[in-house]
Amino acid sequence: MHRSLTIVHALFLFAACFCAGCGVPARVDIPGDRVELAMVRGQSYYWHFDGVRPFIMDIDTGSDRTTIAPELAAMLQGVKQPTIPIILTDAGGNSLWLWTVFQLEAFQIGPITFHDVDVDVLDISSLQPAGEPVALGAIVGLGLFRDCLLTLDFPNSKMIVERGELPRENGRDILRYRWLSEGNLEIRAQLAGKPMWVKIDSGFYGPLSISADLAEGMSFSEPFRTVEAGYAILGSDNATIRSRLKGDMVFGQYTIDAPEVHIGGRPHRVLVGFELLRQFRITVDQKNQRIRFTQVADPR
Repeated sequence: MHRSLTIVHALFLFAACFCAGCGVPARVDIPGDRVELAMVRGQSYYWHFDGVRPFIMDIDTGSDRTTIAPELAAMLQGVKQPTIPIILTDAGGNSLWLWTVFQLEAFQIGPITFHDVDVDVLDISSLQPAGEPVALGAIVGLGLFRDCLLTLDFPNSKMIVERGELPRENGRDILRYRWLSEGNLEIRAQLAGKPMWVKIDSGFYGPLSISADLAEGMSFSEPFRTVEAGYAILGSDNATIRSRLKGDMVFGQYTIDAPEVHIGGRPHRVLVGFELLRQFRITVDQKNQRIRFTQVADPR
């Protein structure tokens, strides 16, 4: 019933009260300046504490912050940081208070070590995938990779972390993005001919999400229908209104023909989720605010 829960659980956490530097390590050690890691189901990584106990770790391009489960925080022996309570808001616009931030002296993903990084500590057990014996331990945001090139090769289930920079944006496969204070990586796109900023959010398992206020001014080729979402959103009722866009989504040199659309979420927001991103290999260069899309799989 919850098929997509086995792929992505976290769906974009972001802080409404953003703290510059939160989730950004003081230093990153990358052996050989390039590490390639195998992932499972597109974007999850099996991470082992002390090389023994496994946890699921999801990479979320829709967030700047990293969130870890309390159990994992205790094992990593982080130091609790003084913090003003902030609000975390999920895909459905539901909010909850975050009270706990830990600083970790070292946080490792494979052979990569991230030093002195602040992480949010939050009970994410409700996002545990059905039938998955390995616990969801962390939702890793882009801030962890601020000084690296991060490539998520969704079709081939690989993650690459390396030194370097992308070439200058060319309007085709390498695009300029903007970064909003709430933790949103957005690119310019056209939806049925209308220019819009759209959020690139691997943590959202659906295809394309359009908020209700924006959907009112758009045309759709199918009747609206309410169905079970099939993926977890913190605090939501797990149901979505769906249709299909009457027109295409265009960004750079790529065209997505008449994508399926989920209606809802925070006002004035468009999200591009994993079901569309899974055909691409994407590379994020945060130093220069560039993102590269390489279409690897045929969307049909």
